[in-house]
Amino acid sequence: MATKIQKTPPAKKREKQEVDKKKKSANPRGANQTKKTSSAVGQVQEASSVSAAKSLKKQSSARTKKAIRNAENKIAKEASQQAKQIQANPAETSGKITASKKTASKKTGKAPVSKNNTRKAPANSRGANQTKKTGKQASRQWPATKKKSSTIKPGEKPPIVKSPKHAEDNYYKIVQSKKLTPQQSVDPPVRSFLKAIEKYIHNDLFVDKNASILICVSGGVDSVTLLDVLAVLSVTYCFKLYIAHFNHQLRGKNSEEDKAFVKELAKSYGIPFFSESANVAQYVEKNSLSIEQAARSLRYKFFERIAVRHKANLVAIAHSLDDSAETFLINLFRGSGLTGLSGIPSRRKFVKDTYLIRPFLKHKKSEIIRYARKRNLEWREDESNKSDDFTRNRVRNDLLPKLQKDFTPAIIEILNRTARHLNGADSFISEYVSDRLQYLVVDKTSDRFAVKLPLLGTYNEFIQGEIIQAALSKYYRLPIQSFNVIDRIIGLNKSPVGAICEVGDNIIVLRDRQLLIFSRKRDTFDFDEVIDTTGKFGIGRMKLILEEVGRKDVIFTDNPNVEYFDMEFMPRKLQLRTWRKGDIFKPIGMDGSVKISDLLTNLKIPLIDKQDVLVLSDRIDIFWVCGQRMGEKYKISGKSKKVLRAEYVNNQ
Repeated sequence: MATKIQKTPPAKKREKQEVDKKKKSANPRGANQTKKTSSAVGQVQEASSVSAAKSLKKQSSARTKKAIRNAENKIAKEASQQAKQIQANPAETSGKITASKKTASKKTGKAPVSKNNTRKAPANSRGANQTKKTGKQASRQWPATKKKSSTIKPGEKPPIVKSPKHAEDNYYKIVQSKKLTPQQSVDPPVRSFLKAIEKYIHNDLFVDKNASILICVSGGVDSVTLLDVLAVLSVTYCFKLYIAHFNHQLRGKNSEEDKAFVKELAKSYGIPFFSESANVAQYVEKNSLSIEQAARSLRYKFFERIAVRHKANLVAIAHSLDDSAETFLINLFRGSGLTGLSGIPSRRKFVKDTYLIRPFLKHKKSEIIRYARKRNLEWREDESNKSDDFTRNRVRNDLLPKLQKDFTPAIIEILNRTARHLNGADSFISEYVSDRLQYLVVDKTSDRFAVKLPLLGTYNEFIQGEIIQAALSKYYRLPIQSFNVIDRIIGLNKSPVGAICEVGDNIIVLRDRQLLIFSRKRDTFDFDEVIDTTGKFGIGRMKLILEEVGRKDVIFTDNPNVEYFDMEFMPRKLQLRTWRKGDIFKPIGMDGSVKISDLLTNLKIPLIDKQDVLVLSDRIDIFWVCGQRMGEKYKISGKSKKVLRAEYVNNQ
């Protein structure tokens, strides 16, 4: 048995010291003798304590080593049993292994060693091998990082795991039935097609991971294949996908069946579906467009609305290499200039922060069909594609096959190569034209703009045509115009003032003195009403404000839209109307009268604005050409007491 070493409490020690002090003061000689005696006793006790400590250390060390060996043997036995169970169900055993490691650490007094916790205690840790004065062994260990067990106790809720950013955005997860089968994943045509599209959209179209894409699906093989390809690539790129379908209502029941087919297709892929219908035939009559132009206009406006509403940053359309060759030939026959011969762009700005992309633009129709068949896709055939009523169908079904047969089988590739070269030239010229457009275009409003004729005439006819084409596209979003239209507009430069050229049924170009004025057509403006002396009166885009003010409130300025008149002899009713040919007017400061038409000419009012000019009269004499010049009649004098303030402002 080891002797237990006891330590004298501090209180008793102080009490003993006080007693010894009293004895010493009472018997100094005996004090020295007592000191010697207590010193001898202390040495004996100290020797006894050291001997007992050595004995305790040996026994304690033996017990500790034995406990460690037993714990290690038990751990090895448990690990051997659990290793056999891991293959059957790893999830169930992971928690047990973690628990056993914690148990071992308690038994051995050592922290479990892991890859993430390799730090060791200092080599000279005094507390690790010393016995505390209380007789208990100190096992000072380096703290280990605690690992959370993966097991969940019965009735306990699983931990909440925060999803990555794209998961929070609900990116598309392809349904099991639409995944590539093992056979398809190794099929060379399928693999090569997917790899080519993946490389193209990443390197050329700049499509990043987590992109939000609106897929335009008509139900034909091209758009159905595009949908499938983007769904498959979404496994890697985590796209957020939408499907949009536009019903042109041109084929009756077949159009409705196309819509139902695409809706069911979207459901099978688990992708949100949006559709809209419009009567293209009525739109054609109203806007005097071809069926193809009207259908495209309505369709793209619908795609714009859906893209903006759902914040899609990309709109994907399934145009192929064949479509680009057809467009090249159509624009060549139409005479659309360099821009039209540049082919279909693979990527362009669509609306706001959204871009329109064409992932199939480098692939022929035959490649798309081959992929669709390998993937066992279903699609609908549009019977109208076989009709020769449309220019594109005649080019597709008649001209291109004839060129392939009689000239070269590679005609599609040749036409697209030519378009790419012209596109490079067009990009350079477009940048040049865009830089100069800001100096050429003036008087820009929502429905009109003007081009400086003298400056336009400094360029050659080709650049003039590109400038006009760019202006029509930028301010009216018009498609590429034919050579005939552009030449007629340029010809106005040599025409007399007042000459007009029509661009479609909605735009007119007017030759003014120093300007070519482009404007949307408006109904003929004719206004004639009797009004009160005071009040507010709306006239189309303008508003007339009449109010009585004091003489001290009169402030004359150079603004022709604000004038002051003497009300003293003015009638209670006035006439506001559009000016007419033959109207005469006596401007303030002049002895005689002038014709309104001559006045407007002298003031250099554009011809297109003359029809909007109003005059204010007392139903006998005109005393104000609104916003232009006031008359001699009713002018303010030093004797004027009642004053009418008239203001002519924009009502928008």
